[in-house]
Amino acid sequence: MENQSDEQHYKLPGEDDIERASLEAARKAIGQVATMQRQERVGRIMALVPAMKVAALVAVASSLAFYFFLKSKPSAPQVFTVATKAGERRRVTLPDGSVAELNAASDITYPAHFGETREVRLSGEAFFKVKRDTAHPFVVHSGEIDVKVLGTSFNVKAYQNDAVSRVTVATGKVGVQKQASSPGVPTPGAPAPGAPAILLPGDQLIFDHVLSSFSLRKVDPKEAADWQQQALSFEFQTLRDISAELGRVYGVTFDIRDTQLAGKRFQLRVKNESLANILKLLSISGDGFSYKIQDKVVIIE
Repeated sequence: MENQSDEQHYKLPGEDDIERASLEAARKAIGQVATMQRQERVGRIMALVPAMKVAALVAVASSLAFYFFLKSKPSAPQVFTVATKAGERRRVTLPDGSVAELNAASDITYPAHFGETREVRLSGEAFFKVKRDTAHPFVVHSGEIDVKVLGTSFNVKAYQNDAVSRVTVATGKVGVQKQASSPGVPTPGAPAPGAPAILLPGDQLIFDHVLSSFSLRKVDPKEAADWQQQALSFEFQTLRDISAELGRVYGVTFDIRDTQLAGKRFQLRVKNESLANILKLLSISGDGFSYKIQDKVVIIE
């Protein structure tokens, strides 16, 4: 009887028990490995935290530095350009209160605020009434010449394709000089680069772009603003140059088919005249050349 009871007490586990025990052991082993891997990852991340903090501080510092650089960097000065079309005129009030009367097919460029000098750039024609300020000279850059004044009224005519530019003084005193970059040899007695010619009321300076030379002549000071009164004055100018000005004033284009006639010079002064009447007067003084107006085109033969 004793031997039978001993065999029952030490009975071996069955196959199901062994399988369950194996699975449980495997789960524990896997859990231990996962725990170790997590701890290893956390350790690696913690080791990177100081470097990450430094990188974040550098990024913030760089962003702040760039922001303050942009705030401290002077912005480009604001510049305005006012332009007129053919047959159009405009009055422009400049930042200092000076006024520019802009003729047809012209443009003027100026800053929103003047600095030590009051500088503008002109292409075309304008009559200036400059507010007097002896501490801040007023300078007009136009083509190859610079006009410098303190406070006066004068006219600048400097169209890009014209053979000559003209500066005519109505009141006050005006200094005119050739820009340093302009080519050519100065005319004796005329202003050289850096040496302005001084003009008084009634003086007109003419700059020849082909010869790069100056000439001076006396005119009625009222002529400086003649174009504002619908007056046109041509002093021994070629028909080619006259047609260019008439085209700007009346908004037309010219087709001169006789090249010899285009180079012929005319003298004419008119006021409040139509284009047709001006062409008629030119034809009479030009041995009766023929012309016709077709829409916006004037054909001269």
